[in-house]
Amino acid sequence: MPAVRALCGLLGRADFRWKQFAFQLLDTIISTEELRPQQPGPTANLTPIDRAVVDDEPSTAWRRISNVGVGAAGVYAAADVVFTTLDEGSESGLVDLIIYSESATIDGDNLICTPGGSGGTVLAVNKKTGKQVWRSKDFKDNAAYAPALVADIGGVHQIISYTQAHLAGIAAKDGAVLWVADRPGQTAVIPTPVVKDDYIFVTSGYKVGCDLFKINSSGGKFTPEKIYSNKDMQNHHGGVIGLDGNIYGHSDSKGWVCMDMLTGKVKWSDKGIGKGSIAYADGHFYLRSEGKAGTIALIDASPAGYKEHGKFDQPDRSDKQAWPHPVIANGKLYIRDMDTLLCYDVKAN
Repeated sequence: MPAVRALCGLLGRADFRWKQFAFQLLDTIISTEELRPQQPGPTANLTPIDRAVVDDEPSTAWRRISNVGVGAAGVYAAADVVFTTLDEGSESGLVDLIIYSESATIDGDNLICTPGGSGGTVLAVNKKTGKQVWRSKDFKDNAAYAPALVADIGGVHQIISYTQAHLAGIAAKDGAVLWVADRPGQTAVIPTPVVKDDYIFVTSGYKVGCDLFKINSSGGKFTPEKIYSNKDMQNHHGGVIGLDGNIYGHSDSKGWVCMDMLTGKVKWSDKGIGKGSIAYADGHFYLRSEGKAGTIALIDASPAGYKEHGKFDQPDRSDKQAWPHPVIANGKLYIRDMDTLLCYDVKAN
């Protein structure tokens, strides 16, 4: 992997802005034959589908640089350090053939990822060395696609893991299992859960729908309680956003939806620009259609209704579905389509 080694050297020498740019270049490198799996199948034409993980103190970023073949849970680059998250021969488990797609999570000195399998679903390694800190040996689901989350529930710092079969809370200090709730998915469980206080909202596609759980705590013990289930929010992989007590995102059953998080009641739905992904900034949602035109729309982030303030079709479209989510940072909107990266100035005048 000479190109990867060279780029990791750049990451070690560059300032933080150049590190961010270098990770964009790393995305492009990964999409080449050098790191792409050589066997036929659904992985052969994929560009990266996870994201770089940024840690503000110190200013360092981590990027999975291989999803297959090495260490199972991936190879990570952090500044001038490259490490695998699993030693050779370690147990791991995939949910299907679409490679590891979760994005790592930084929690203090630890990098949290989800190799899955009989060795333990969730793994914590030292973010600077890659040395294992703990693994959830009593929670052994295969890996799905949703990233692990960090949350404080009932006064305990936890890692929230969302798999094909369960939603679970893992003690961030040692990997002990705090609670597990049954939550079966179909085919692929992808969207990131939304945590608000002691409540966790989860959704997935393939006609499964959504669920809200309350994590009750008493005397240091945790008990998950299902508050509701419905099929009004069936989010495939475009993601959902929790804002002011509401959940926003695309549902395969209804189109774009605003739903009351605590009750599951739909406040509005609209077909809009069609199925896609969502991002939030400054009182607005940026929607991206996965369809042929790759339409991008700006709408109010409001429970009052779906109101567009403008839209355009993406230039330089590939012939693939537009799955990468839009990203907004420092007044810029970033759109990636396979190996093409577009940047738009969206600052208010």
